[in-house]
Amino acid sequence: MKHRFIGMQVRGHDPESASDYVRTYIYDSSLTEYASFESGDPIADFASATEYCANSDFEGVYVISSSVDDLFLDVPGYRFDPDAGEYGTVVVDDRDRTERPQSHRP
Repeated sequence: MKHRFIGMQVRGHDPESASDYVRTYIYDSSLTEYASFESGDPIADFASATEYCANSDFEGVYVISSSVDDLFLDVPGYRFDPDAGEYGTVVVDDRDRTERPQSHRP
């Protein structure tokens, strides 16, 4: 079965900073890109990417890459809602930081 990935690109090496967010994009294991969403808003771009996937005629599976995990697990203010939409979505997390699960990073 063929796979394509939904990934997020950040500028620099600070995955804990949403201000370093560049884009959300669709690519395959050969790193061929199929779509790129660069509004500057990771929530809007993720929504656009999943809409692209839902409307695509690609007959394989879309997989959410670990770069998306980095945003919603490590950057305060974001979380992943698996029940939203067909693929889940990144949303604003307005819960107090003490209520959030701790980062998966050491």
